[in-house]
Amino acid sequence: DLKKFTVDYLRLEGSMISDIAQSKKTLEMIRAIDMLAQSLSMQLIIQGVDTEKQMLVLEELDVDLVQGQFVGEALAARF
Repeated sequence: DLKKFTVDYLRLEGSMISDIAQSKKTLEMIRAIDMLAQSLSMQLIIQGVDTEKQMLVLEELDVDLVQGQFVGEALAARF
C-alpha cells in the first residue's frame, strides 16, 4: 500500500515544463501539481529548467526546487 511510504519530494521531468512560458495549459497543470504536492506536505522538484523564461515562471509559481542548465550544469559525484 503506497500510503504507508513516506514521500517527501515529487519530481517532474523537464519535458513537462518545456513550453511553460508559452502555454497557459502547461502553466495551469504545473500550478495544480504544485498545489497537490503542497497539500501532501511534499516539496516539488522541477527538472529541465533550461531558460530564464522558464525560471521566471517557476519563481512566480513559488516552486520549491529546480534543476537544469539555467541553474547550473550537472556535476560529477565525488566519493
